[in-house]
Amino acid sequence: MVDSLVELSATGLSSLYDLALLIARLLVGFMFAISGYYKIFRAKRRETMIETMQSADIPKPKKTGMFVAANELIFGLLLAFGLLTLLAATVLLIISAVAFFTVGYEPQKDRDAPFWWSMLLIKHQVLIAAILLLVIAGGSGDMALDAIFA
Repeated sequence: MVDSLVELSATGLSSLYDLALLIARLLVGFMFAISGYYKIFRAKRRETMIETMQSADIPKPKKTGMFVAANELIFGLLLAFGLLTLLAATVLLIISAVAFFTVGYEPQKDRDAPFWWSMLLIKHQVLIAAILLLVIAGGSGDMALDAIFA
């Protein structure tokens, strides 16, 4: 019994892997695509994005913001559908990393290490980055357009 559990823990349920990868790609991909869409086509969301970029001292916040939003929309859709997945996941990982280090990361001064780590790991950019790294490392899976066109 224990040996079976150890083996299952080591190998996983391979039959569910492609489904889990599909769900992860859909969730993260559509999250980025919807975010990009709203930043491009909704004035209030676009202004919030520009204000955030200005407060982070990002150069040319209007142009940079529209460029990032377009990349979120395009590469989010590509990731969701599993087309050019490696490129899409890499671009979205870069966007997540830049967002984290410019506006998401808040140094926790005078805090103990466990609290600091909990504040770091709860950030959504960190969780998204972990999912994107898994997609980059594991590929798009069998339930993706990449698999059809390969």
